[in-house]
Amino acid sequence: MGKLNVSSINSRLIVEYCIHRSNYYKENPEKQTPLTKITPSITTIKMELTAIRQLLNYALAKGYIRELPLFKIPEQAVKLAPKRVRSGVSKEEFDKLMEYEENGFKVDGEGKTLDKRHLAQRKLICRLLEFISFTYLRAGEALNLKWSDLSIFTNDDGQRFFKISVRDGKTGSREVIAQTAILFCLQALKDITGRHEYIFSDPNSGKRLENPNKTIRTIFSEIGINRTIVLYDFRHY
Repeated sequence: MGKLNVSSINSRLIVEYCIHRSNYYKENPEKQTPLTKITPSITTIKMELTAIRQLLNYALAKGYIRELPLFKIPEQAVKLAPKRVRSGVSKEEFDKLMEYEENGFKVDGEGKTLDKRHLAQRKLICRLLEFISFTYLRAGEALNLKWSDLSIFTNDDGQRFFKISVRDGKTGSREVIAQTAILFCLQALKDITGRHEYIFSDPNSGKRLENPNKTIRTIFSEIGINRTIVLYDFRHY
């Protein structure tokens, strides 16, 4: 796809790229190095698709394309991969979490009533999970974000997008153009931590949120989902 105009990249080409990527070293064994596997894992292909997605997000924000293509790894590439696809979180599980929050973190009206402090902490966790699913940021990247890292970006057509400046991420510093659906998430976060430096901070102390995975597991256990779920899984929602 490297020589194509960005406007010509569609879902069919993305599928073809995944299959081509899975077969590349089999068809070109002379180009394989000691550090490369003959067949890339699904994780590797997903990372490459994430890079393509970010490029197309930028193109969308600039008005070069009108919509994003569907990003789906074809079954053929999945079968060729040496590792299974990471499960992530299903839509049903995510919807169940949102319903649980709407019901005051009670199931069928049953459960203890949370005080103001604990209710704010749980709402913060839910917004964090939403935020990662909207932005595809890594857990550490999201937790390190400050309110000053957010800005509004307007493209040539007058469309407005959120721009997130990621500092010292796993792949270095970069800018991410976020989906417009993130607006409602950010508005809710403003009510919880807007007076603090970090977006994801303790609602009372203002300290950066640390290791929320235990609380995430507790919340999902309360709604009957007992498998291990961590922050990273929401990048695959």
